[in-house]
Amino acid sequence: MSDSKNVYTNPSFQFPQQKIREKEFDSLTSEDQSSIDQAKQNSKDSQLRKLENDRRTIQDMVDNSNTILISISSVFPFDFFPTTINVEATRVSIIDRQLFASQVHSIDIKDISSVFIETGILFAALTLISTTYSQKRMIVTTLWKKDAILVRRIIEGLRMFAENDINTTNFSKEELLDKLKQLSETKIVL
Repeated sequence: MSDSKNVYTNPSFQFPQQKIREKEFDSLTSEDQSSIDQAKQNSKDSQLRKLENDRRTIQDMVDNSNTILISISSVFPFDFFPTTINVEATRVSIIDRQLFASQVHSIDIKDISSVFIETGILFAALTLISTTYSQKRMIVTTLWKKDAILVRRIIEGLRMFAENDINTTNFSKEELLDKLKQLSETKIVL
């Protein structure tokens, strides 16, 4: 008599596909096993290389973010709370000081679409146009003319480096500034 509520199975029963896989695994030669071991080792090596590359990239980012290439400020007697422009290899930070507070705006070099300069006899105004900043333009006035021209040249050179995906961490600060000055030398009236 058969019990319709209970299902009895044979514990030694295997599906045909499972038997075929076990036979294939048992029939692996030592050459096949060594190629499997080699593939596992290659995978581990690849993971270690990726980890080392990530560590190097992070260290380069830290080095770049802590190196100020040039820093200028608006002229004090004409601006009671001077605004400072810090140019780093990857971004430009503008520190706008007020009586009891300050604001810091950072713009990535790759996000700067244009750099304008307006010059007078002694002073200049520098305008940065950003693609991401909500106000789109940052204006810093009463800068020494010579300093503003130099900062504009350096920012333009860094923009060219960013467009060509050049890694600036391979250069010292002095080398990088020298290359940026050479790159942006033009025969303009300023």
